[in-house]
Amino acid sequence: KLTLGKIIPQSTFNGTLVQVIESIEDKDLFTTTRNESFSILSVSTSTTLEESFDKIHTPDFLNDYYAEPLNRKIDAKKTEFLGQNLPDHLIIQLKRFKFEYTTYERQKVNDPVFFTQKIDLKKHCFQNDKDDTVYLLSGVIIHIGSAESGHYISYVKQRDTGNWYEYNDQIVTPISLDYVMRNRSSKHR
Repeated sequence: KLTLGKIIPQSTFNGTLVQVIESIEDKDLFTTTRNESFSILSVSTSTTLEESFDKIHTPDFLNDYYAEPLNRKIDAKKTEFLGQNLPDHLIIQLKRFKFEYTTYERQKVNDPVFFTQKIDLKKHCFQNDKDDTVYLLSGVIIHIGSAESGHYISYVKQRDTGNWYEYNDQIVTPISLDYVMRNRSSKHR
């Protein structure tokens, strides 16, 4: 019996996030780490992709966190980093939808996010001794529409030629990298 892991190696798309939970009063009192697998890395939307990755390290504060080794509740903070296992191909999902609690409606975030053709994630890793932390842009998916409905188009770089194409349902159009970089969000279409 074949499983997906035997057909496609786990390292192709799967990576790990490291969650670090430590006591606020004294990190020597309590610190624990936990690895969590991902195949799509979901990051908060910011002005740049680099800023979105910086937000991964923004601590979440946990009041009355039960620290099992201490057998009591403590105030702690949780921070995330990329783990030792980075995927060969990194898929990043920007959190482009939010819930507005004052109106009880889902809203789409249309602000453009600036990214480059190359991103080095070394500073976002739990251990900075990794060498294979650079990723090259090979595709972008754009949502056109609102939070309730819409349409997706894809910009994809052909591996063999390096040429870029726009895929819009059955219509395939040659485009330039410059076009991809200018059309980072549906707001500009």
